[in-house]
Amino acid sequence: MNKYNFFLKTFYNKKKEIYLKKTFEYNPIVFSCKSYNIFYKKKSFLIYNIFFNFKKNILSILYKLNGNKIFKLKKCGIVHRIDYNTSGIIIVSNTNFFYFYLKNLFLKRKVKKYYLVSFKSNIKIKKKFKIKGYIKNKKLYMNSIKKSKYSSSLFKLILFSKKYLLICKILTGRKNQIKIHLNYLLNIKFSKINLIFWKLSFFYKNKKTYYSIIDKKTIKLMKKKKIIL
Repeated sequence: MNKYNFFLKTFYNKKKEIYLKKTFEYNPIVFSCKSYNIFYKKKSFLIYNIFFNFKKNILSILYKLNGNKIFKLKKCGIVHRIDYNTSGIIIVSNTNFFYFYLKNLFLKRKVKKYYLVSFKSNIKIKKKFKIKGYIKNKKLYMNSIKKSKYSSSLFKLILFSKKYLLICKILTGRKNQIKIHLNYLLNIKFSKINLIFWKLSFFYKNKKTYYSIIDKKTIKLMKKKKIIL
């Protein structure tokens, strides 16, 4: 057990009596198997920061479901993260083998990640377009600068009705990447862009595996417009 997991275990055991009295408004697990679980993270739910909001926290939900077992896993089994203001899929491993297997796929960029993006804008955009550049301090630069990170995103327009609705496939995984790209192209504030980590796909045991989830508001909108993804 690493130092971080040991610290978390100590913290949760001290808070156990208070914690067990707390209940959560929803069950976040949308799929479960021996190797991993698929969680749906709501917007404004945290992943690791237990001190900022003890109740709205993925780690706290994991502890509620599995108890001290989670501390035997690397980073409590949480394979990847999505931003605080983004809702969508999170994979939580049940074994260290699967954690390192999938973590390796993420590092090699072999996991395909798709987001649903919605925002308001008066600027016309193309049906398909790509944005790439170098990110530093939440800004995009066309040329590499010191301590900047390369980023690339593909966008496809699927609906325009008061709001734009796009599918975005991110080819790199940088913090706030989609928002930074759209801010650069359309000058939209970060707070005005709504993101759902909608779909991911990867190969496991020589089979292509994919998962998708869409919130109720988006489903209703897509049914009205007869959109099939």
